[in-house]
Amino acid sequence: PYSEEQLYLLLRYRPLYGMLDSVGQVVVPVTYLRVGTYQEDRLAVQDTLGRWGFLGRSGEMVVACAYQKVRAYREGMAAYCSKYRWGYCDHAGEVVTKAEYIRCGDFSEGKAWVQMAGNRRGYVNKQGVVLFDGRYSILTDFHQGRAGVKVSGKGWGIVDPTGAYILAPSKRYKKILPFNKHGLAFVKVGKKYRLINRAGDWVGKRRYGTIRPYSEGIAVVRYQRLQGFHIGPRNRKWVLIDTAGEAVTKEQFRYVRSFKEGRACFRGDDGRFGYLDRQGAVAIAPQYLKATDFEDNRAVVFQRYDQSGVLDTAGRVILEVAYNRIEDHRHGYA
Repeated sequence: PYSEEQLYLLLRYRPLYGMLDSVGQVVVPVTYLRVGTYQEDRLAVQDTLGRWGFLGRSGEMVVACAYQKVRAYREGMAAYCSKYRWGYCDHAGEVVTKAEYIRCGDFSEGKAWVQMAGNRRGYVNKQGVVLFDGRYSILTDFHQGRAGVKVSGKGWGIVDPTGAYILAPSKRYKKILPFNKHGLAFVKVGKKYRLINRAGDWVGKRRYGTIRPYSEGIAVVRYQRLQGFHIGPRNRKWVLIDTAGEAVTKEQFRYVRSFKEGRACFRGDDGRFGYLDRQGAVAIAPQYLKATDFEDNRAVVFQRYDQSGVLDTAGRVILEVAYNRIEDHRHGYA
């Protein structure tokens, strides 16, 4: 698996796993039933007795294998499960909160949601102090200082870090997606979505039937909901919108994916794939049977299912379209 900035390779010998680093040195011996991926210099492992713990970057034991389950570290904290209850430990493996929660989330912006005894739900900080709780049926992670919550009998709303409502709960709101780095979130109102900002004000007047998350300041949306097969003639109405909710171009497309490295893969009228730039103009003409998103300035394209090559974001051929198969391009390797 790929992990943060360094490349690690998973070893397997019969039913056991270990880990090699990028120069071929054994970092984790082949002694574990299951091995996760490095997150914040910690690796979740399961020993041969089925117990979970964490190793450090050099393979040293940081948190002894003693738990039923663990989750990856987030913001220096990891959730662990003991006797069917959840708690948190810090980066050094010290227990911060005892295993007393029925369910819990990962830390985000210094807070994590938890379900406590008596069906109480709320948020705790990294010291295990309950910040606020209430009659919530669903809680989500904080992003940009905002979180979507569903209140029993009232519907979805949006709260700030103190628990005050930015958007009052209403049964009209069917879903609230996380706020992005632009301070925007999609709220499902009835059967369609609207944009809202951190202040709780609606952005633009448009409602969208189908949405894709913002990527590089652009979101791909449809004004109507998808009908049947998603690339059919009735659904050739994908548009690009900016962070003000305005259409980037009047052009409507048959199919568009989210932007990666300034390019979005789209499907032309003839069914072939090409790439758009962030102004909605065609950067690479649709001419490929299949195409991947760009990563490290490279994308794999196919003229036939058994004939592939590699392009850069300018459309220059890096590897001739003549190979039977090319795996996805990451970290300078393909």
